[in-house]
Amino acid sequence: MFSSEEQKARAARTLLRRIGYADQCWTAEGQPTDFLIRLKRKNPGMSDAERALCLFTLDLWNGEGGTCCSDMVHRLDKGNLYAFGSLLVALALGSAHVEVWIADQEEIQRGELDAVSELVSRRAAQKEEHQKERRRFTLG
Repeated sequence: MFSSEEQKARAARTLLRRIGYADQCWTAEGQPTDFLIRLKRKNPGMSDAERALCLFTLDLWNGEGGTCCSDMVHRLDKGNLYAFGSLLVALALGSAHVEVWIADQEEIQRGELDAVSELVSRRAAQKEEHQKERRRFTLG
């Protein structure tokens, strides 16, 4: 899970920066904006995918966004679906993994990683290296 409310807000802002709604939905102090809260009742002309991703961050915050997994699976494009899914995995693994997720997403957004496939390849190489280390330690 998250280590703090601040980390939760940073993850939400990082996710929404992908679609250009970080500042509209979250304050610099890490609080949801009135715009985000009103999204539960009214769509101000956003795509279904944008609205679902925005409301998902409200679900992360307090469970009141009203999104479900099918909203994400059927509406998000590959990159945003990967960001959503990998955040869920990071949450399951713990707050240190959420920090890694935030850093990876920031690299993607700055253009330092060209695509999700590059990130997946890097993670696979890191996993392979970790397994080699583990074998060396075990055989020791």
